[in-house]
Amino acid sequence: MLRPSVPVKPFTVFVPKVPPGGELHGRATWGAAQLGVAKGVHEAVERNVLPAQAGEGWVLTVPVWVDPDVADLDAVYRNNVVATREALRNALTGRPTPDEMREAAAAPRNPFYST
Repeated sequence: MLRPSVPVKPFTVFVPKVPPGGELHGRATWGAAQLGVAKGVHEAVERNVLPAQAGEGWVLTVPVWVDPDVADLDAVYRNNVVATREALRNALTGRPTPDEMREAAAAPRNPFYST
């Protein structure tokens, strides 16, 4: 939702990966992250990343994880705007490519574990 009673189109289902673990984490999840996702979807529409027909008939499902130790709501908002917009761009342009996947698979890692 971009504002109360103003949903983003295409309609977007926001799915938190963990339940809010406190007041600040709840504000980060249901406030900053949710609004960041909505803004990222809107930017994807405005920048023609999503086709015109996406606004009617498409539904996006966006799973979101917010660190329970969150401290900066503005950073959560900004990160979710960019992550959402770029995930949509990647999905609609065939990224990652097979070569990019092979390169990543050679040294797999994420912020919590690497081989």
